[in-house]
Amino acid sequence: TKKGKRVWVRTNGEAVRNKNGKIVKGQGSFQDIAKRKIVEQALQDSEQTFRALFEKAPMGVAYHQMVYDESGKPIDYLFLEANQSYQRLTGVNPVGKLVTEAFPGIEKDPFDWIGKFGEVAKTGKEFRVQNYVESIGRWYDCVGYQYKPDHFVAAFLEITEQKYIEQALQKSEFLFSQMFEQSTTSMCLYSPEGTIFKANHEFCKMFGVEEKVIINGGYNIFKDQAAIDAGII
Repeated sequence: TKKGKRVWVRTNGEAVRNKNGKIVKGQGSFQDIAKRKIVEQALQDSEQTFRALFEKAPMGVAYHQMVYDESGKPIDYLFLEANQSYQRLTGVNPVGKLVTEAFPGIEKDPFDWIGKFGEVAKTGKEFRVQNYVESIGRWYDCVGYQYKPDHFVAAFLEITEQKYIEQALQKSEFLFSQMFEQSTTSMCLYSPEGTIFKANHEFCKMFGVEEKVIINGGYNIFKDQAAIDAGII
């Protein structure tokens, strides 16, 4: 510009020739495209940011294209991209493969991963699930969403260890509950302050009251005179 400012422009020009074919002048036009360049740069920065997040994210992320049969039923999907975390968490590099190739047997999985992701790719309906993948023996917390028609993104974290801990705790709680209820010894559970919140059959039988009477009464095993007078403690 006259003030020395640099701006983005698009130019169109042509040479003007005389009757002998000699170039005598040039003519053309200039179009200010500064705003367009700002938008393009913003998009480029956004893509770079997305790419960095995609590659460095601690969760597994993959981009897919759904494959349908002649009737429109989803029967497979192709891995277009997958980040390093995906490969680390699954032990598989699936890029360029169909899911039935990358994870043989997944088409027989009771959860029907292909069908669920097919619904996402076709309808745009998102879903989130914690589920076990039988073909590789791992638990995942997974979310799927449509990127564009017939394409979807899946992101997940492996929760196998967490699930094993939960299952171990459930088993432990079940065994304790069985022992507590079936014990021939009078037993009750109470808070650090002494309030009874659970009593087994023998405990209730000993004092001739139902458990709900004990629980609803809020009796304190340390200091509740009413409970003492009632013969509960």
